[in-house]
Amino acid sequence: MNKLEQYFDSNGSRAWDTLVNLATETYWTNSESQKLLEQTLKNQTDIAKVVYARFGEASMEWVHRKVPALDNLHSKYTLSKVKIMPCLSISVQV
Repeated sequence: MNKLEQYFDSNGSRAWDTLVNLATETYWTNSESQKLLEQTLKNQTDIAKVVYARFGEASMEWVHRKVPALDNLHSKYTLSKVKIMPCLSISVQV
């Protein structure tokens, strides 16, 4: 693993919160596709909102795609790994 968690600190947490708020205000309408995305991501609403803001209706495809920054793990898989969850914000940019 690339150990991306080493780059995530309290500043990263504040930045993540800002990104989630922006995604919520700008893109999140609680549509059926967004609810399905949220369920697929184990009800991690913050991650669902950011993923949807970045990928829109292609979000489900992204969730099931291998992410090079996460050693080719599927994004959905990383959600079960507590140490990796904050690093997902880094991989969203990939």
